[in-house]
Amino acid sequence: MMDRIQANQVAMLRTVSEHMKKHPEVRSDVTLLETLTVALDGGIARIDAAAAKVTTTTGVTENKETARRMAISFAVPIAAAVVAHANLAGDAVLRTKVDYSKSDLAGLREEKYLPAVEGIATEAQAIAADIVGRGIKPAHLAELVKWNAAYRKLVASPSATQTEITEDTLTLANEIDGTMKTVREQMDPTAEAAGLSFPNFTSGYKSARVIIDRPGTQGTDSVPPTP
Repeated sequence: MMDRIQANQVAMLRTVSEHMKKHPEVRSDVTLLETLTVALDGGIARIDAAAAKVTTTTGVTENKETARRMAISFAVPIAAAVVAHANLAGDAVLRTKVDYSKSDLAGLREEKYLPAVEGIATEAQAIAADIVGRGIKPAHLAELVKWNAAYRKLVASPSATQTEITEDTLTLANEIDGTMKTVREQMDPTAEAAGLSFPNFTSGYKSARVIIDRPGTQGTDSVPPTP
């Protein structure tokens, strides 16, 4: 996922590419600009691919948090129903097994959280018929099992996931920096030189080359091209 500065830079690169495509006559005459346009488009394609990968790996972590949150949302009321059943039956052992609050479950490390939630699900399934009257339906138990299974799958290799996120983020940054360097060091001076023969092209290029800060949907502030 790009930060705001990166997103603004990439938006500028796309605008420059669009400008170049509107002027085939310039690219035909100034052949280096044709080569640089191909390089620019290749850089944008690599940036898009790297950004997609960052979004995918980051999504794994986000999905893990969602799965845990959803499992807890079902586990807490289900545990409360089992506790109420245990109180009525005078079963202190059962109560101890499932007596968890939302903060209890949220604060547990993964190695303790998983068996705690699985224990709640197991005990609830064993007395499913008895807790229906307390508002716990089979569908609720199924949701708890589903979300806990999803969480278990997502935490199978958290360290590898974090490494992937770091590597993918670095790759994205490098692709943006490399493409910006090509534009800054090669395309900018070549477009400036082309102004002797194509002044309107160069004027338009300079307008396209300005990085626009896009903090929201309202208003824009111009930032001069990176020197």
